[in-house]
Amino acid sequence: MLYRFRAIDRLPEPSSTAQVRGSVVHAALEQLYALPAADRGPETAMTLVEPAWERVATERPRIRPPSSHRRLRAELLDEARTLLSGYYRLEDPRRFDPQSCEQRVEVELSDGTLLRGFVDRYRRGAHRRDARRRLQDGQGAVGGARLAEAKACSR
Repeated sequence: MLYRFRAIDRLPEPSSTAQVRGSVVHAALEQLYALPAADRGPETAMTLVEPAWERVATERPRIRPPSSHRRLRAELLDEARTLLSGYYRLEDPRRFDPQSCEQRVEVELSDGTLLRGFVDRYRRGAHRRDARRRLQDGQGAVGGARLAEAKACSR
């Protein structure tokens, strides 16, 4: 029955704290990548958390906690900042320019199965002679758990 509610009826479900925190970090990173590379330092990233929260809360008003839960909101934003600082241990966003962010992809497999989703970031290698392309999904990467990176060589 749960499958039906989620997949077929698409009934809205409350977001978990982890999902909301992830959405805030994701929104902050999107804003960060829109800045010139030289401006993408850790200090700047930390200032983007609050506006990212406002954006996420505006898009999904059901996640905004009541004003009596200010402590919960402050904890969530502190945790988001901690996750963002962890991102800088993985890579320095001042050293590259993404070619695109949040790119929708769709592909049909030979058996007719349709796969669709979003690639968080697409970028080329760091140097001109580096022809590698990187499709990156930051799921879990900001926390340092893993960075799912598919590399495809093209020349």
